Amino acid sequence: MDNLNYSLKKLSKQQLLEATLSLVKKEKACTLELIAHLEEIEDRRLYAELGYSSMFAYVTKYLNYSENEAQIRISSMRLSRSNPEIKNKISTGELSLTNVGLAAASIKRQENTKGEKLTSSEKSKIIETITNKSTRDAKIELEAIEGSITLKKQVYKIEISEKGLQMVNELKKTMGNYQDSELLELLLSEKIQSLQQQKQSEKKIEPEAVPSEMIMRDNKKPSRYIPKKVKEEVRTRAKSRCEYVSPITGLRCEEVHRLEYDHVIPFSFFGSNSASNLILSCPAHNKLRAINTFGKEKMDQYLKSSTLGEHSDRAAKCGCIDIDRKNL
Repeated sequence: MDNLNYSLKKLSKQQLLEATLSLVKKEKACTLELIAHLEEIEDRRLYAELGYSSMFAYVTKYLNYSENEAQIRISSMRLSRSNPEIKNKISTGELSLTNVGLAAASIKRQENTKGEKLTSSEKSKIIETITNKSTRDAKIELEAIEGSITLKKQVYKIEISEKGLQMVNELKKTMGNYQDSELLELLLSEKIQSLQQQKQSEKKIEPEAVPSEMIMRDNKKPSRYIPKKVKEEVRTRAKSRCEYVSPITGLRCEEVHRLEYDHVIPFSFFGSNSASNLILSCPAHNKLRAINTFGKEKMDQYLKSSTLGEHSDRAAKCGCIDIDRKNL
Protein backbone atom coordinates (compact mmCIF):
# COMPACT_ATOMS: atom_id res chain seq x y z
CA MET A 1 0.00 0.00 0.00
CA ASP A 2 2.85 2.39 0.84
CA ASN A 3 4.42 1.73 -2.57
CA LEU A 4 1.07 2.41 -4.25
CA ASN A 5 0.64 5.72 -2.43
CA TYR A 6 4.18 6.67 -3.38
CA SER A 7 3.61 5.88 -7.07
CA LEU A 8 0.34 7.87 -7.07
CA LYS A 9 2.22 10.92 -5.79
CA LYS A 10 4.24 10.89 -8.98
CA LEU A 11 1.18 11.14 -11.22
CA SER A 12 0.22 14.47 -12.73
CA LYS A 13 -3.26 15.89 -12.04
CA GLN A 14 -4.50 14.76 -15.44
CA GLN A 15 -3.02 11.27 -15.10
CA LEU A 16 -4.56 10.80 -11.65
CA LEU A 17 -8.01 11.91 -12.82
CA GLU A 18 -7.87 9.71 -15.93
CA ALA A 19 -6.67 6.70 -13.93
CA THR A 20 -9.48 7.15 -11.40
CA LEU A 21 -12.10 7.37 -14.16
CA SER A 22 -10.69 4.20 -15.69
CA LEU A 23 -10.94 2.38 -12.36
CA VAL A 24 -14.58 3.44 -11.96
CA LYS A 25 -15.41 1.99 -15.39
CA LYS A 26 -13.59 -1.23 -14.50
CA GLU A 27 -15.46 -1.41 -11.19
CA LYS A 28 -18.84 -1.12 -12.95
CA ALA A 29 -17.79 -3.76 -15.47
CA CYS A 30 -16.73 -6.08 -12.63
CA THR A 31 -20.08 -5.50 -10.90
CA LEU A 32 -21.96 -6.58 -14.04
CA GLU A 33 -19.71 -9.61 -14.42
CA LEU A 34 -20.35 -10.55 -10.80
CA ILE A 35 -24.13 -10.30 -11.29
CA ALA A 36 -23.87 -12.48 -14.40
CA HIS A 37 -21.78 -15.05 -12.53
CA LEU A 38 -24.21 -15.13 -9.58
CA GLU A 39 -27.12 -15.62 -11.98
CA GLU A 40 -25.40 -18.60 -13.63
CA ILE A 41 -24.44 -20.08 -10.25
CA GLU A 42 -28.05 -19.87 -9.07
CA ASP A 43 -29.32 -21.32 -12.35
CA ARG A 44 -26.95 -24.31 -12.04
CA ARG A 45 -27.55 -24.55 -8.27
CA LEU A 46 -23.80 -24.67 -7.71
CA TYR A 47 -24.25 -23.12 -4.26
CA ALA A 48 -26.06 -26.32 -3.26
CA GLU A 49 -23.27 -28.51 -4.62
CA LEU A 50 -20.84 -26.62 -2.38
CA GLY A 51 -22.97 -27.47 0.65
CA TYR A 52 -24.99 -24.27 1.07
CA SER A 53 -28.77 -24.25 1.44
CA SER A 54 -29.28 -20.88 -0.31
CA MET A 55 -27.61 -18.25 -2.44
CA PHE A 56 -27.59 -15.98 0.61
CA ALA A 57 -25.60 -18.51 2.64
CA TYR A 58 -23.18 -19.02 -0.27
CA VAL A 59 -22.57 -15.29 -0.83
CA THR A 60 -22.11 -14.49 2.87
CA LYS A 61 -20.14 -17.56 3.96
CA TYR A 62 -18.22 -18.55 0.82
CA LEU A 63 -17.73 -15.18 -0.88
CA ASN A 64 -17.48 -13.38 2.48
CA TYR A 65 -19.83 -10.49 1.71
CA SER A 66 -21.67 -8.85 4.58
CA GLU A 67 -25.37 -9.70 4.91
CA ASN A 68 -26.39 -6.32 3.49
CA GLU A 69 -23.92 -6.53 0.58
CA ALA A 70 -25.07 -10.06 -0.19
CA GLN A 71 -28.76 -9.14 -0.14
CA ILE A 72 -28.21 -6.18 -2.49
CA ARG A 73 -26.25 -8.25 -5.00
CA ILE A 74 -28.64 -11.21 -4.96
CA SER A 75 -31.70 -8.95 -5.24
CA SER A 76 -30.09 -7.01 -8.10
CA MET A 77 -29.23 -10.25 -9.89
CA ARG A 78 -32.77 -11.60 -9.64
CA LEU A 79 -34.42 -8.35 -10.65
CA SER A 80 -32.10 -7.93 -13.64
CA ARG A 81 -33.07 -11.43 -14.76
CA SER A 82 -36.67 -10.30 -15.36
CA ASN A 83 -35.67 -6.76 -16.41
CA PRO A 84 -32.38 -6.92 -18.35
CA GLU A 85 -32.34 -3.14 -18.92
CA ILE A 86 -31.01 -2.82 -15.38
CA LYS A 87 -27.61 -4.13 -16.44
CA ASN A 88 -27.20 -1.43 -19.08
CA LYS A 89 -28.24 1.27 -16.60
CA ILE A 90 -25.66 0.02 -14.11
CA SER A 91 -22.93 0.06 -16.75
CA THR A 92 -23.75 3.66 -17.74
CA GLY A 93 -23.98 4.81 -14.14
CA GLU A 94 -27.70 5.63 -14.36
CA LEU A 95 -28.43 3.09 -11.62
CA SER A 96 -26.39 2.20 -8.57
CA LEU A 97 -26.39 -1.28 -7.11
CA THR A 98 -27.81 0.17 -3.89
CA ASN A 99 -30.79 1.67 -5.70
CA VAL A 100 -31.47 -1.58 -7.54
CA GLY A 101 -31.49 -3.36 -4.19
CA LEU A 102 -33.96 -0.78 -2.84
CA ALA A 103 -36.18 -1.28 -5.89
CA ALA A 104 -36.11 -5.07 -5.47
CA ALA A 105 -37.13 -4.78 -1.81
CA SER A 106 -39.88 -2.30 -2.69
CA ILE A 107 -41.22 -4.55 -5.45
CA LYS A 108 -41.41 -7.46 -3.00
CA ARG A 109 -43.36 -5.34 -0.51
CA GLN A 110 -45.72 -4.12 -3.23
CA GLU A 111 -46.37 -7.68 -4.36
CA ASN A 112 -47.14 -8.72 -0.80
CA THR A 113 -49.50 -5.78 -0.40
CA LYS A 114 -51.30 -6.37 -3.69
CA GLY A 115 -51.33 -10.12 -3.23
CA GLU A 116 -50.03 -10.70 -6.75
CA LYS A 117 -46.81 -10.54 -8.76
CA LEU A 118 -45.88 -7.36 -10.60
CA THR A 119 -45.46 -7.65 -14.35
CA SER A 120 -42.16 -6.94 -16.07
CA SER A 121 -43.68 -3.73 -17.43
CA GLU A 122 -44.70 -2.56 -13.93
CA LYS A 123 -41.21 -3.28 -12.63
CA SER A 124 -39.70 -1.31 -15.52
CA LYS A 125 -41.77 1.74 -14.56
CA ILE A 126 -40.46 1.51 -10.99
CA ILE A 127 -36.89 1.18 -12.23
CA GLU A 128 -37.35 4.17 -14.53
CA THR A 129 -38.63 6.21 -11.56
CA ILE A 130 -35.38 5.79 -9.64
CA THR A 131 -33.03 6.09 -12.63
CA ASN A 132 -30.45 8.87 -12.18
CA LYS A 133 -31.63 9.40 -8.61
CA SER A 134 -29.58 9.58 -5.43
CA THR A 135 -30.21 6.91 -2.82
CA ARG A 136 -32.13 9.42 -0.70
CA ASP A 137 -34.34 10.51 -3.61
CA ALA A 138 -34.86 6.89 -4.71
CA LYS A 139 -36.17 6.01 -1.25
CA ILE A 140 -38.61 8.94 -1.37
CA GLU A 141 -39.88 7.90 -4.82
CA LEU A 142 -40.32 4.27 -3.78
CA GLU A 143 -42.10 5.21 -0.56
CA ALA A 144 -44.50 7.35 -2.58
CA ILE A 145 -45.27 4.46 -4.91
CA GLU A 146 -45.83 2.07 -2.03
CA GLY A 147 -48.01 4.59 -0.22
CA SER A 148 -50.34 4.83 -3.21
CA ILE A 149 -51.12 1.11 -3.13
CA THR A 150 -54.40 0.11 -1.52
CA LEU A 151 -53.97 -2.51 1.15
CA LYS A 152 -55.76 -5.73 0.34
CA LYS A 153 -54.90 -7.69 3.45
CA GLN A 154 -55.82 -7.55 7.09
CA VAL A 155 -53.26 -6.75 9.75
CA TYR A 156 -52.92 -9.07 12.73
CA LYS A 157 -50.96 -8.48 15.91
CA ILE A 158 -49.18 -11.59 17.14
CA GLU A 159 -47.53 -11.90 20.53
CA ILE A 160 -44.42 -14.06 20.52
CA SER A 161 -42.27 -15.46 23.30
CA GLU A 162 -38.58 -14.66 23.71
CA LYS A 163 -37.71 -18.14 22.43
CA GLY A 164 -39.92 -17.59 19.40
CA LEU A 165 -38.25 -14.26 18.70
CA GLN A 166 -34.84 -15.95 18.81
CA MET A 167 -36.07 -18.50 16.26
CA VAL A 168 -37.32 -15.70 13.98
CA ASN A 169 -33.93 -13.98 14.15
CA GLU A 170 -32.15 -17.28 13.36
CA LEU A 171 -34.39 -17.72 10.33
CA LYS A 172 -33.55 -14.22 9.12
CA LYS A 173 -29.83 -14.91 9.41
CA THR A 174 -30.20 -18.15 7.45
CA MET A 175 -32.70 -17.10 4.79
CA GLY A 176 -31.87 -13.44 4.30
CA ASN A 177 -33.51 -10.13 5.09
CA TYR A 178 -37.13 -11.21 4.98
CA GLN A 179 -39.81 -9.14 6.70
CA ASP A 180 -41.45 -10.89 9.69
CA SER A 181 -44.72 -11.15 7.76
CA GLU A 182 -42.93 -12.70 4.78
CA LEU A 183 -41.33 -15.36 6.98
CA LEU A 184 -44.69 -16.18 8.56
CA GLU A 185 -46.40 -16.44 5.16
CA LEU A 186 -43.63 -18.70 3.86
CA LEU A 187 -43.80 -21.06 6.85
CA LEU A 188 -47.62 -21.18 6.82
CA SER A 189 -47.65 -21.85 3.07
CA GLU A 190 -45.19 -24.72 3.39
CA LYS A 191 -47.05 -26.23 6.35
CA ILE A 192 -50.35 -26.13 4.47
CA GLN A 193 -48.73 -27.76 1.44
CA SER A 194 -47.25 -30.45 3.68
CA LEU A 195 -50.68 -31.24 5.16
CA GLN A 196 -52.28 -31.28 1.73
CA GLN A 197 -49.58 -33.59 0.42
CA GLN A 198 -50.36 -36.14 3.13
CA LYS A 199 -54.00 -36.24 2.00
CA GLN A 200 -53.28 -36.62 -1.69
CA SER A 201 -53.99 -39.96 -3.26
CA GLU A 202 -50.96 -41.98 -4.29
CA LYS A 203 -50.01 -42.71 -7.86
CA LYS A 204 -51.23 -46.12 -9.00
CA ILE A 205 -48.48 -48.72 -9.37
CA GLU A 206 -48.99 -52.38 -10.21
CA PRO A 207 -48.49 -54.44 -7.01
CA GLU A 208 -46.29 -57.02 -8.70
CA ALA A 209 -43.81 -54.31 -9.74
CA VAL A 210 -43.23 -53.23 -6.15
CA PRO A 211 -40.43 -54.83 -4.07
CA SER A 212 -41.51 -56.62 -0.88
CA GLU A 213 -39.54 -54.26 1.37
CA MET A 214 -41.71 -51.31 0.36
CA ILE A 215 -44.13 -50.19 3.06
CA MET A 216 -47.78 -50.77 2.18
CA ARG A 217 -51.00 -49.44 3.62
CA ASP A 218 -54.73 -50.04 3.27
CA ASN A 219 -55.25 -51.73 -0.13
CA LYS A 220 -51.57 -52.66 -0.47
CA LYS A 221 -50.65 -49.83 -2.83
CA PRO A 222 -47.18 -48.27 -2.35
CA SER A 223 -47.34 -45.32 -0.01
CA ARG A 224 -45.17 -42.34 0.85
CA TYR A 225 -46.30 -42.72 4.44
CA ILE A 226 -43.31 -42.80 6.78
CA PRO A 227 -43.98 -44.18 10.28
CA LYS A 228 -43.28 -41.82 13.16
CA LYS A 229 -40.69 -44.23 14.59
CA VAL A 230 -38.74 -44.18 11.32
CA LYS A 231 -38.88 -40.37 11.16
CA GLU A 232 -37.55 -40.13 14.70
CA GLU A 233 -34.70 -42.51 13.85
CA VAL A 234 -33.71 -40.46 10.81
CA ARG A 235 -34.01 -37.17 12.68
CA THR A 236 -31.90 -38.47 15.58
CA ARG A 237 -29.21 -39.76 13.24
CA ALA A 238 -29.10 -36.44 11.36
CA LYS A 239 -29.26 -34.39 14.57
CA SER A 240 -32.12 -32.43 12.98
CA ARG A 241 -29.82 -31.00 10.31
CA CYS A 242 -29.58 -31.38 6.54
CA GLU A 243 -27.38 -34.41 5.80
CA TYR A 244 -25.99 -33.25 2.46
CA VAL A 245 -22.18 -33.23 2.33
CA SER A 246 -20.53 -31.48 -0.62
CA PRO A 247 -18.24 -33.78 -2.64
CA ILE A 248 -16.35 -30.63 -3.66
CA THR A 249 -15.70 -28.91 -0.34
CA GLY A 250 -16.51 -31.66 2.16
CA LEU A 251 -18.83 -29.15 3.82
CA ARG A 252 -22.02 -30.44 5.41
CA CYS A 253 -25.05 -28.22 4.94
CA GLU A 254 -25.87 -26.21 8.08
CA GLU A 255 -29.60 -25.80 7.39
CA VAL A 256 -31.82 -26.84 10.31
CA HIS A 257 -35.13 -25.33 9.13
CA ARG A 258 -37.68 -26.50 6.54
CA LEU A 259 -36.13 -29.98 6.47
CA GLU A 260 -37.66 -32.74 4.36
CA TYR A 261 -37.43 -36.53 4.37
CA ASP A 262 -35.69 -37.43 1.12
CA HIS A 263 -35.38 -40.91 -0.41
CA VAL A 264 -31.84 -42.02 -1.33
CA ILE A 265 -33.32 -44.42 -3.88
CA PRO A 266 -36.26 -42.31 -5.15
CA PHE A 267 -39.82 -43.34 -4.32
CA SER A 268 -40.58 -43.39 -8.06
CA PHE A 269 -37.76 -45.96 -8.44
CA PHE A 270 -39.44 -48.10 -5.76
CA GLY A 271 -37.17 -46.87 -2.98
CA SER A 272 -38.35 -48.04 0.43
CA ASN A 273 -39.45 -45.91 3.37
CA SER A 274 -36.88 -47.48 5.68
CA ALA A 275 -34.53 -45.32 7.76
CA SER A 276 -31.54 -46.55 5.75
CA ASN A 277 -33.12 -45.17 2.55
CA LEU A 278 -34.12 -41.81 4.04
CA ILE A 279 -32.10 -38.69 4.76
CA LEU A 280 -32.98 -35.23 6.02
CA SER A 281 -32.56 -32.61 3.30
CA CYS A 282 -33.16 -28.89 3.06
CA PRO A 283 -35.27 -27.83 0.02
CA ALA A 284 -32.17 -26.83 -1.95
CA HIS A 285 -30.50 -30.22 -1.59
CA ASN A 286 -33.73 -32.15 -2.10
CA LYS A 287 -34.05 -30.36 -5.45
CA LEU A 288 -30.36 -30.88 -6.26
CA ARG A 289 -30.73 -34.62 -5.70
CA ALA A 290 -33.80 -34.63 -7.97
CA ILE A 291 -31.86 -32.80 -10.71
CA ASN A 292 -28.94 -35.23 -10.44
CA THR A 293 -31.36 -38.16 -10.63
CA PHE A 294 -33.89 -37.07 -13.25
CA GLY A 295 -31.87 -34.47 -15.17
CA LYS A 296 -32.04 -30.67 -15.26
CA GLU A 297 -34.19 -30.52 -18.40
CA LYS A 298 -37.01 -32.50 -16.80
CA MET A 299 -36.80 -30.77 -13.42
CA ASP A 300 -36.70 -27.25 -14.87
CA GLN A 301 -40.41 -27.47 -15.63
CA TYR A 302 -41.07 -27.90 -11.90
CA LEU A 303 -38.31 -25.94 -10.19
CA LYS A 304 -38.46 -22.47 -11.76
CA SER A 305 -40.00 -21.15 -8.54
CA SER A 306 -37.45 -19.81 -6.06
CA THR A 307 -39.54 -20.98 -3.10
CA LEU A 308 -41.34 -24.20 -2.45
CA GLY A 309 -44.84 -23.93 -3.84
CA GLU A 310 -46.90 -25.01 -6.80
CA HIS A 311 -43.90 -26.21 -8.81
CA SER A 312 -42.51 -28.32 -5.98
CA ASP A 313 -45.97 -29.75 -5.39
CA ARG A 314 -46.19 -30.78 -9.03
CA ALA A 315 -42.73 -32.34 -8.84
CA ALA A 316 -43.79 -34.35 -5.81
CA LYS A 317 -46.82 -35.65 -7.69
CA CYS A 318 -44.62 -37.01 -10.46
CA GLY A 319 -42.35 -38.65 -7.88
CA CYS A 320 -39.36 -36.42 -8.66
CA ILE A 321 -38.89 -34.88 -5.23
CA ASP A 322 -40.02 -35.51 -1.68
CA ILE A 323 -41.76 -32.80 0.30
CA ASP A 324 -42.64 -34.84 3.40
CA ARG A 325 -41.30 -32.35 5.93
CA LYS A 326 -40.53 -33.01 9.55
CA ASN A 327 -42.60 -31.12 12.09
CA LEU A 328 -41.27 -27.59 12.55
